[in-house]
This record gives sequence, C-alpha cells and structure tokens, in this order.
Amino acid sequence: MKVTREMGTILPDTTMRSPVYIDTRKAPFKLYGFYEPFRRTPESVALATSETVTRLHTMGPSARVRFRTNSDIIVIHADLSNDERAGSMPILSTSSFEMYYVEDGKHLFKGSFVPSQGEGKNYVECRLKTGTEMKDVILYFPINASVENFYIGLREGCDLEEGGLYTYETPVVF
Repeated sequence: MKVTREMGTILPDTTMRSPVYIDTRKAPFKLYGFYEPFRRTPESVALATSETVTRLHTMGPSARVRFRTNSDIIVIHADLSNDERAGSMPILSTSSFEMYYVEDGKHLFKGSFVPSQGEGKNYVECRLKTGTEMKDVILYFPINASVENFYIGLREGCDLEEGGLYTYETPVVF
C-alpha cells in the first residue's frame, strides 16, 4: 500500500513533522513478543501474581515489530510510561530501539534509535536515514521500558507492506 497523509496520525509531542506517523498496532505492522499490544501477559494475571510481575509485564525484552518499506527515512515515536531507570542501566536498554534488516535469511543490524529529547521526557523520537530499496525491517523494543504507544514515521508516497514471517510462528513462553 502507498503511505498517505490520511493514514497517519498527528502526534502532540513531536519534533519531526514531515513523516507520516502510523500506529504499529494496525496492519500491515505485526507485533511479536506480546500477549496483546505492549503487554507480555494479561494485566489481571500480572496483578494476581506479584508486584514484580506487575511491574515487568509491560516491559518488552524480545518484543519487536516487523514490516517492509522503501521509505528513505524511518522515524520512531514511542510514548513511555515508566521512569524507573536505575543509574546502572544504559540508555540503550531503557529507551532505545534497534533496527535490523532481513536479507537472505539473516538479520543484519542497521542502527539504533537513541533518544535525544533529554531527561524528563515521556517519549522517544529518533530518525534513521535508509535507502529507497524495499527492505524487510525488524525493530526491537528496549529491554527495560514500558511502551504505551509506538508509531513509525515513513515518507509520504512510499510503499508499506507486511514484513516477512518467521520460520516458527509458535512463540517461546518463559
């Protein structure tokens, strides 16, 4: 499908106006590693289990989103709900996203989205420039962050498709 301005949403806190921001909970994006968007277990189960599980059930280690595009820019905008960063936790684990391309069955690291909004902000926004070739993209969520909303900004007029499928669709539960 072609990305149009009408597909996107207007974000109240954004520093980059030109991309079309699309909610990752909608097709053709596909989220992995969550029971439901941005939760690893149902909230009722987490609350009934323990305080630690309740605190961690919204954090996304191994969570990711897949899609294909030929956009020359990929922008992420994520609303974060927790500010529990311990002094020993690097920013890469608390609020940064990693981008990989799938090429010939291999996952190739292409860059990190490191936030530049400064302390006290409840969102992460960052852009990476890419080529205009069609690419199968996987974005990994931060390990120690609770994400409330996650938008991907793409160039208006580019193509957007469902990402490649995994060989084994059955999730690993731990």
